[in-house]
Amino acid sequence: MPIACPVPTPPAGREDERGAAALEMALLLPVLVALLLGVADVAIAAARAREVEALAGSAAAALQRLARDRPALPSVAAGPAGFASVLSAPVSSGGRPGPRGSPSVAELVQLPPGVTGAVTLFHGCPTRQGIAPASSAACPGGGLAASFARIELSASVRRLLPWPETWLSPTVEARAIVRLD
Repeated sequence: MPIACPVPTPPAGREDERGAAALEMALLLPVLVALLLGVADVAIAAARAREVEALAGSAAAALQRLARDRPALPSVAAGPAGFASVLSAPVSSGGRPGPRGSPSVAELVQLPPGVTGAVTLFHGCPTRQGIAPASSAACPGGGLAASFARIELSASVRRLLPWPETWLSPTVEARAIVRLD
C-alpha cells in the first residue's frame, strides 16, 4: 500500500519561492563575471605598465653607458646632428667609435612584441618643473646646459573585455630622461 507524503505548503501570506535562488544567480552571474574580468584587465594593464617602465629604465641605463664610452659630447652650438653623430657610432674593441646609424631603443634593449619606442637627444637645463630644452650653451641660472636623452616607450595592452577607452586605455606609456654628460 503506497504511503502518501503530503507536499509542504508555504506558510500563509507567502508565495512559493522555489527557484528564486536560481533566478537570482542567473541575474547576478553576468555582473560578477564582468567584475572579475574587469579586475583581471586592470591587473594585466598594471603588469604591462611595470614592464614598459622597466624597459624604459633599462634603455636609459644602456644609453648612459653608451654615452660614457664615447668621446666628449659636442656643445649646443654643434646642433642636434653633431650630438646624434657621437652617440650613433658603436664602440669598437679599441674604445673608438665606428660607423653606424642613429641609436634606436631596440638597439639599447630587447623590446618584446607590441612595444615601440623613440630616443630624443637634446641639451637642457634643470629647473624645478623638470628639464627645459636649452637654445644656447648657458642656462638661465648661469650654469652650462647639459646633454640629455628622452626615451619614450609605448605598448599595447591585450584586454579580456572591450572596455571603453575612458575606463581602461588600450596602451601604456613610459618615459625616462637621462643625463648623458
